[in-house]
Amino acid sequence: MSDINDFIIEDGVLTKYVGRGGDVVIPSGVKKIKKFSFRDQTAIKTLTISNGVVEIEHSSFEDCTSLTHITIPDGVIQIGARAFKNCTQLASISIPNSVEEIGENAFEKCNTLASIVLPKNLSEISNGLFSQCTSLSSISIPNGVSIIGESAFHNCPALTSVHIPSGVKIIKGNAFLWCTGLISISIPSTVTKIQSGAFSCCSNLESINVEVGNAVYHSDSNCIIKTKSKILVVGCKNSKIPQDGSVTIIGEDAFGGCNTLETINIPNTIIKIDHSAFSSCSRLSEVVIPDSVTELGWYAFSHCTALSSIIIPDSVTTIGINAFQACTNLKSVILPKTINGIYCDTFLDCKSLESIDIPEGVELIGYGSFRGCCKLEQITIPNSVKKFEDTAFVNCENLSDIYFCGSEDEWRRIENVASIPDGIRIHCEHKIM
Repeated sequence: MSDINDFIIEDGVLTKYVGRGGDVVIPSGVKKIKKFSFRDQTAIKTLTISNGVVEIEHSSFEDCTSLTHITIPDGVIQIGARAFKNCTQLASISIPNSVEEIGENAFEKCNTLASIVLPKNLSEISNGLFSQCTSLSSISIPNGVSIIGESAFHNCPALTSVHIPSGVKIIKGNAFLWCTGLISISIPSTVTKIQSGAFSCCSNLESINVEVGNAVYHSDSNCIIKTKSKILVVGCKNSKIPQDGSVTIIGEDAFGGCNTLETINIPNTIIKIDHSAFSSCSRLSEVVIPDSVTELGWYAFSHCTALSSIIIPDSVTTIGINAFQACTNLKSVILPKTINGIYCDTFLDCKSLESIDIPEGVELIGYGSFRGCCKLEQITIPNSVKKFEDTAFVNCENLSDIYFCGSEDEWRRIENVASIPDGIRIHCEHKIM
């Protein structure tokens, strides 16, 4: 048991714990627990907070890695940011209904915590609140909550289901990122904003539903669709993109990290595949891009490691940076004749890419665009190219030949042509320069 001499208390504020740990009971008379007052006290096993405390400041118990149980009394109103962060042995905690605010990342990395009941007066699940609570399998979100914060449940792989109550209006970005155990989600009619990545990398998600009556979103064939703008915002391994024109854009991170997605039919109503739309879909082996698509966003298909070939139709005028980064099995690419640049890191670390023809009209080959394409042996470059940016062909150790569709003078006028690594043969006008 703790002794009064284990604490430094000034005018009702507990500023420092100097005891030896074990089972700690905070003495009566304390109204506030000051920031950092118990931080790194790794010998504390259990903690009982006495009546009278109204506030637990930020980082108060952060890194108390042996703490297994906490009792918080009725009367506490506020729990600060990171208050119990990295309490890795914390298995249970009782939070009274008097608590109105719990700060960001308050329980981050409490990876023994399996379940928790939140107070009914809580209005927001703050950013990162339960991030990396890897044992959390059960959570009850109170009916008064209107916001689920950014990364609130990030990397909670034991969470198989979550009830999002009516009244929630906003689900912020990455809220359920890497919740790989999550099987189904149901979005209530009150939700008006779902930010990008809210359900990314939920690889076992198979059922998605939006409650009838939602004014902003609807669901169709296991897709969440922003009705007015026709953007598919969330998909899963069982999604089928509607072909009735209700979707024209595959939104940012819509299928991001869905590593169980093997095939997808993109209908000819789609005009844009947005940033990271299929990023890290590691089992996606084949994609047919219809000739209705005009834009591929940043990282659109990055880390699609099973993708072996891609034909990009001439309707596409923009391919974003890193669009095919680390597609390590990609061997064949046909680029559209309508683009004017290969931008930064577009094919970075496409280690299986052996050859590629740059179409006429391309003026820029950007930074790192083919960096790390270690099997690339030859490349054809049109005389429309005006500039090479640095590192475009760095670590392409097997690149031996560049075929330039122009004169020697035109080659020498290309800006930064000196950035081409030494030892590569430049072919133009049927001769080697």
